[in-house]
Amino acid sequence: AHLLDKKLSDSSKTSKKPEALKYLKFSSDAGYLRAKEDLLDIYMDNFKMSNCKSIIEINNYLAEQKSFLKFHDVLYANMGRIYSDGQKKIYQCLGNKPNFSKTFSMLENVPRHTMIDRKSSHFRSFYPALFYLNGWGDVKQNHKKAYELFNNCKTRQCIAYLSYMNFKGLGVEKNSERSLGLAIKLIEETAITSDKEDSSASGAVIPCGDTQYDFILSGSDDEEKKSQYRKSIIACLNKADDEA
Repeated sequence: AHLLDKKLSDSSKTSKKPEALKYLKFSSDAGYLRAKEDLLDIYMDNFKMSNCKSIIEINNYLAEQKSFLKFHDVLYANMGRIYSDGQKKIYQCLGNKPNFSKTFSMLENVPRHTMIDRKSSHFRSFYPALFYLNGWGDVKQNHKKAYELFNNCKTRQCIAYLSYMNFKGLGVEKNSERSLGLAIKLIEETAITSDKEDSSASGAVIPCGDTQYDFILSGSDDEEKKSQYRKSIIACLNKADDEA
């Protein structure tokens, strides 16, 4: 295939020669990983819904072979968490619907001896915890298991859920004091920005009273303003805790 069309050696993978594609498909069907990867690149670079069956099959195959990047793409697409163009296209091929059963099965088979295999990795803690917390797909809701898994990671997302679960008494004895302590830790660690598009503040919202604290503040370079902003959130939470 590469001899018939030298464009297959380019990063763009835009072969339009039927004979070259014929041999590439033949090699892909025979199980050659390089051929599968090249054919997938062509389908993804020249995306058509008519190629979705092949796109799903090849991505799944490469993910099963522990291709690090394809494992990520397939997992996120099936979870409905889209961060890249490739994941977006896979999600489109899935009918823009998540497949939680497939996602959880993948989380149970995370590639070993990699960064994502660590106990604190979101793939071993945060994401499985969400499944147990919400009872997604075929997973039976288990708040105690979810709490244990959230405790394995130290990210802001996990801290937020631990605070919530302590406040509600989900999977752990209700403890408003610990909930407040975790919320304060979250406030102290969350970046304040003046840009609504800044990803560092994405999803960081703490509701208190009639106010939604989103960590977006004009003049956020002023350390005094940021300090006062955090103090106002903590004061609001303390007041809410006293009134509860």
